[in-house]
Amino acid sequence: MSTPSQAISLQITIPPAHVHGTYVNGVAFAHQANEFVADFYDVPPGAPGGEVLARIRLSPILARRMLDALAHNIETYEKAFGPIVRGETPSQVVFDSTAS
Repeated sequence: MSTPSQAISLQITIPPAHVHGTYVNGVAFAHQANEFVADFYDVPPGAPGGEVLARIRLSPILARRMLDALAHNIETYEKAFGPIVRGETPSQVVFDSTAS
C-alpha cells in the first residue's frame, strides 16, 4: 500500500471510441450519502431540451479531489488566457440535492 508521500504510477488508456471526447454544454449535479452524480448533457441551440450523454457517479472523496483539480486547472488557465466569463445561460448548471 502506498502512503501519501509515495508517487503512484498508473497506466491509463483511452479506447479509440473515446479518444475525441464528447462535447457537452450543461451539467446537473446530485448527491446521496455515499455518492455524487454528474449528468453531462447537450442542448442544441434553439432546441426545447437535450440529452444526457454521460452520467458519472463518484465517491465523495473522488468528488472532492475532482473539485480541487478543476479549481487548480481553472486557475492555471485563467493565468494563461485571462478570466473565464461566466456562462451565457446559467441554467445549464443544475444543482440538485438527491441523485436519481
